[in-house]
Amino acid sequence: MPIITLTSDWGNKDHYVGSVKGAILNLIPNASIIDISHEIPAFNLYQASFILKNCYKNFPTNTIHIIGVNSIAAPDTPHTAILKDGHYFISSDNGIFSLLFDTLPDKIIEIKKQIGSPIVLFVGRLVYYKGVEYLIRAFKNINAQLVLVGSGPLENDLKHLAKDLEIEERVHFLNNIPDADLKAFYHACDIFVLPSIEKTECFGLVQLEAMACGKPVISTNLPTGVPWINQHKKTGLVVPPKDVEALHQAIVFLLENEKLRNEYGKNGQERVKEFTIDLMVEKINNLYLSLCKL
Repeated sequence: MPIITLTSDWGNKDHYVGSVKGAILNLIPNASIIDISHEIPAFNLYQASFILKNCYKNFPTNTIHIIGVNSIAAPDTPHTAILKDGHYFISSDNGIFSLLFDTLPDKIIEIKKQIGSPIVLFVGRLVYYKGVEYLIRAFKNINAQLVLVGSGPLENDLKHLAKDLEIEERVHFLNNIPDADLKAFYHACDIFVLPSIEKTECFGLVQLEAMACGKPVISTNLPTGVPWINQHKKTGLVVPPKDVEALHQAIVFLLENEKLRNEYGKNGQERVKEFTIDLMVEKINNLYLSLCKL
């Protein structure tokens, strides 16, 4: 039996609480609906977050917490579903989540609703050596959404390229995403792509960030640490740099193979464990000890 809590500034003198409960029970007849409070002063996010923050962990995991405080949705404050500590929270994205949680949520659902799915993600500077031009060209005739998180001197040129290829509606340029919010985009994507074309890309840390979120990676076979991080046919796919057709085929192949995406994603999460601080310190220490024996 699903448990749903309600916290709002609606009061108990109107029909709002009853209407919401009726709508919930129409959808989920066996739901158990718990009122936390409906007497929060209007728009008072601080009191709402204080009350909910101090009681939600006492509920069983998988409880759904609906927050109706300053709850009118708008394009810049859409209703959002968040997973945190095994609990689900639904609210207008009006600042309540940053008051509720000291750390990032585990998942944020709104991104896929706004952008669509499936999502192919790139994170990085929009500069020549990142090879984003080749990623956009490879996206022609792919039925998915391409999200480019980052900014740089090539942004306008890349936007013109997407328009020339008639795919501008499926290519999303997001250049004002705080680093703290990036985890949500990694979780929301289906595939992460690092299409770098020059050895200036020495390592590709973003690959590890995507792997930590359980996502398969497509990267290029540069003479650097990039393909060492992303292991071909284990944590993702590695294609030749500047090869639009190979990149296109790799994206299509993974989009059509959910089981393989999940397998690569799980392998990636294991791969990330090799780069923890403790393990890296241990390896460096072992290296020093072996050198001392020479």
